[in-house]
Amino acid sequence: QRQETALREWCQEAESLARYAFFAAAAAGHPYSRPRLGTLAALARLTADECRHWYDHVRRAVPRYAFFAGDIGAEEALHWLEQLQEVFPADGTEEFTLPEWSREWSRRAVFIEKPGSLQGALTLGLPAPRMGEEAYPAAYVITAYLGGYFLARLNRRLREQEGMTYGASAALSPLRAGAVVLIETSVATKHLERACRVVLQELEQLQENPVPEEEFRRALRVLYGSILRRTVTLDGVLGLYTGALVQGCSAEYPQHFLELVRRLTPEQLVPVQQRFFRPDRVLIAASGDAGEVLPQLAAFGTPERILSPCHDAGT
Repeated sequence: QRQETALREWCQEAESLARYAFFAAAAAGHPYSRPRLGTLAALARLTADECRHWYDHVRRAVPRYAFFAGDIGAEEALHWLEQLQEVFPADGTEEFTLPEWSREWSRRAVFIEKPGSLQGALTLGLPAPRMGEEAYPAAYVITAYLGGYFLARLNRRLREQEGMTYGASAALSPLRAGAVVLIETSVATKHLERACRVVLQELEQLQENPVPEEEFRRALRVLYGSILRRTVTLDGVLGLYTGALVQGCSAEYPQHFLELVRRLTPEQLVPVQQRFFRPDRVLIAASGDAGEVLPQLAAFGTPERILSPCHDAGT
């Protein structure tokens, strides 16, 4: 019941629905396409035996990672690992490999309905380089320039100049099966098409021009500051290193990443801008009231409809 309640509440969030619609379309058939809380139909069929089977599978799945941070030595860490062996047995492990997902797509639009919504939510996604690849540091900086902080390009365009939203963001998500850049915002439904066009205009600019020097330097300062702030807490330190190690990079990668970023210039970003930030490769996902959203999305191609995880309840 708690899971169903959480799912129903999640389905009331236009932003969550738009992001789900993006992954449902971009990663169709892949585990990334499934909603984390499940669907109402799946929850109705779920049995206790299936939950126990899933738990046992997870306990035995490999590879496994255990990370420790703080005032702890190797001997104490080994002691904790021995305790964990009781929960995660060494025998009978099951190899788990997350399949790749195709991140080659042309511009398309998808839609998930939220009847009666006064706002439209947008998630626009682009394929991105993996953590550890040569283009990753440049793509990270470009993403920060677009929407990684309050004064970033898209927030200034959509919030301050256009007055359409309280905020717009861009983030590079280095997923294990393949990275993506996600650009997200919420606007009054009547402004949805215009918001999409503003984002596409900024991507067009990146195809033709380097990032302005002042904005490049500002993005670097924000990037350095955000990483340094993470080193203040144990959770932040763990996040830096676990992210790199789970992606198959070495423990030295976070420091190496900063060194690579320091060497970048606006001119060096241009090849990455032109390869990865192409407006003709944007997948546009929107949620909102069908009567208002669908005609606007049609400007970017025939919208594909994605069913809500709560569609059995008529939401």
